[in-house]
Amino acid sequence: MDEFSASFHTQLTEPMRKELGSVLADQDEVVKMALSELLSDIEALEGDRRLEQQQWQTEKEKLKLEIEAARKEEQIKCQAAIEGMAARIKKENMERLEEREQMEAEHKSLIAKMKRDEEERETSSKKVTEALLKEVENLEASRDQQLKTMKEHYEEATSDMNLRLREKHERILSLEEERDEFKASVLKDSERWRRWTKEVEDLVLSGAVTTAVIKQRLMSELRTQAETWMFGNASESSTDGHMKSRNVPNVFLKWRIRNEWRKLQGNQAFLNDDLQNFCLSKEIETLILSTNAAQDKINQKYKKKIDKIRNEAKKKEAELVQAELKETSKLEKKKREKMERIQGTTLQAELKAEKKRQIKKQRERKRR
Repeated sequence: MDEFSASFHTQLTEPMRKELGSVLADQDEVVKMALSELLSDIEALEGDRRLEQQQWQTEKEKLKLEIEAARKEEQIKCQAAIEGMAARIKKENMERLEEREQMEAEHKSLIAKMKRDEEERETSSKKVTEALLKEVENLEASRDQQLKTMKEHYEEATSDMNLRLREKHERILSLEEERDEFKASVLKDSERWRRWTKEVEDLVLSGAVTTAVIKQRLMSELRTQAETWMFGNASESSTDGHMKSRNVPNVFLKWRIRNEWRKLQGNQAFLNDDLQNFCLSKEIETLILSTNAAQDKINQKYKKKIDKIRNEAKKKEAELVQAELKETSKLEKKKREKMERIQGTTLQAELKAEKKRQIKKQRERKRR
């Protein structure tokens, strides 16, 4: 007891203590009765609680059984759905695999076709190049042979003309000697003098005409050779069946070799020294120079045409190679894009499947 209680008890009187003791006794009985009632109420409540607990336990067991059955049913449904999804994914993967194999087969066939086309183009290009080179060689050989023949004809004509001029010169010299020897007698015989004078004049005119004819026919031959080796248009069938125009020498359009200048008529004419020297020193030299100049022009034109044909062939070949490379790069790009799309689709499907598996695992953990 504390100090306050001790001081309180010391201050109480005896009657007050008795009265306080009776009051406390009554209060103890009331408290005991209240406690007994409270205990009975508590026992009743405890019984009710136990009954409720048993009912709740029963309901809990029942609910647990229902939940277990529902979980098993849901698990069976999920398993069936997973199996169906797996079968569908497997089917889609098989279809994608077949499509990929089909695309790979198409790509392989396309690449093989491109290789065959490239080999065919290379073969055709080689054949065209070989044909052009062979044609060029044939043209050069034909040109060389024709130039050789022309040179032989020119030398033969020159020697023939020199022989004729020499014979005529000798005849003129002999006539002049006879004229000098018999000048006095010729003066006496006017009729004979007129005949000799007329013969000399006729020979001079005949020599001039003969020289002009030789020059004209040689120039005609040179012009014919130049026209022969000039380029003209010729139509020919190409490999695809169409007709196309090409520039070829006229010698392949119409082959003509004229030798009319060799068929000179033998005019019995005589030239004097001045006319012969003029023909030998100037006209023949001019003719040779003009022949060489014309041949140089023909060679230059022919070389330019051949270089142009070769450059065009090289340019076309380069264009074909560039087109093939461009087409190959396009096909490779398309193939790469298709493969990337296929890989992206497969990756997305795998990510979706992985996400579904993660969701399923999380649901199973929550249910447990």
